[in-house]
Amino acid sequence: MHRYAKGALALVLTLSTSAALAQAYGGIATGSRGSQHWRDPVSGVSVGPSERKSPVIAHAGWRIDEHWAVEAGHARLMDADFAHDGRSSSAESGASYVAARWRRPLSESVAWYAKAGVARNTLEVTETGNATEKAHKVRPMAALGVEYAFTPHVAATAEVASYGKVATRRSHMSHSLLQLGLRFDY
Repeated sequence: MHRYAKGALALVLTLSTSAALAQAYGGIATGSRGSQHWRDPVSGVSVGPSERKSPVIAHAGWRIDEHWAVEAGHARLMDADFAHDGRSSSAESGASYVAARWRRPLSESVAWYAKAGVARNTLEVTETGNATEKAHKVRPMAALGVEYAFTPHVAATAEVASYGKVATRRSHMSHSLLQLGLRFDY
């Protein structure tokens, strides 16, 4: 291959990659904790968490055009500890999702958006004595949000999202939450 042809090929590949990256975005969010319940195995009493951590959601997407995008993400939704009558349990739950996103600008800086897709919800509960229960469920997911662009590449987001529910014999997690985050457009 002639050296000019190699240079032209390298230039085309670089521009193609840059154009593809120009359509990409990623983000991170945190938010409310949804609802969690644990049923004490001896008394049968249902209790809420005694301690829990805030969720963390990370996502990445690719804009198809001005309005449509495809997005995937993973959420560490609820790490919670439960205690009742000297017995304790800890739960870890999360969701991975794939969704279509539709965005509608309201002004140069503000837009609203909706997402619809599927999420795989997971739950792992460890009880006193290291007994473990695990469950997963594929559920529809949906979100409605608003974004404010600080710059062409950075936007603040606020959204109400429902990833679904998952349950074991004695634990139930509902993954619906209000989340605040940042999105970075490339």
